[in-house]
Amino acid sequence: MSPVFDEENDTTNFAPYFSFKAADGHTYTVQSNVATNPPGFEVGESVRVLYLRTDPTSAKLGSFWQIWLVTVLCVGLGAFFAGVGYLLLRYERKLIRRENDPHR
Repeated sequence: MSPVFDEENDTTNFAPYFSFKAADGHTYTVQSNVATNPPGFEVGESVRVLYLRTDPTSAKLGSFWQIWLVTVLCVGLGAFFAGVGYLLLRYERKLIRRENDPHR
């Protein structure tokens, strides 16, 4: 594990380094781009590694959050802002209907 210090929150997160032997026979060591606290893996733990044969240095650990964290965050933020936009649109249309109502 490699500690990554977050100065803004005064915390230390841990990004795992992992080594694997690729189909081409070479051993590669890669640092994950997802850091967590507490550490998501134990030192020496065996984990599934996913990589492209054409680019083994872009390997990822085969866990849900290591693969999908950025996607889940983007979808969550997109859904939130789409929901806020939808509610604001409905509110604006409701105000326009009230202004144009001849029975007021």
